[in-house]
Amino acid sequence: MKPARYTASPAEGRVATDAREGASAEGIAAGGAVDLRAVFVAHHGYVTGLARRLLGDLHEAEDVAQEVFLQAHRDLGALRDVRAARAWLRTVTVRTARRALRFRRLRRWFGADRDATPDVDLLASIDLSPDDRLLLQVAFVALDQVSADERLAWSLRHIEGCELQEVADACGCSLATAKRWIAHTQSVVERRVSRGV
Repeated sequence: MKPARYTASPAEGRVATDAREGASAEGIAAGGAVDLRAVFVAHHGYVTGLARRLLGDLHEAEDVAQEVFLQAHRDLGALRDVRAARAWLRTVTVRTARRALRFRRLRRWFGADRDATPDVDLLASIDLSPDDRLLLQVAFVALDQVSADERLAWSLRHIEGCELQEVADACGCSLATAKRWIAHTQSVVERRVSRGV
């Protein structure tokens, strides 16, 4: 069963066609070695867009994308199948976003960061109705009330549309744990949406 989706923008590079994926895989594996430049060109838009939708903040997303590609520079040689680059980058993005969310919560706890609602215009598709924009805003407020792991699992499932196994793989947890995190977060989001802003 497909999850209810909270509409987010179809960010640049978010949904690649099979032909583009195949072409980028060929370019990435030129001469048997993984070409970081080709990985960056093929996936930068996807990584930045994913981070933006996971975090709800453009500036943090750009920082996360930079960290992801720094790690890719260090670790991409271990990638055995270049066709798996996107999934590998998703996992690295999720782990980096988790650190950013935990650091954000720590900054707020010490009063060094304000509780800011996300700029829905950066997250929402252009054709989103005003009611759906409000729903998206309320959902992101609710996501600040759960743990970073729960937020990331729910976002991957309901905003990104990932399958449950993809969520578990990206979050580095079991399928049962991913389901539990998603269910708990869904109940928090539903309560928040029923109350409104």
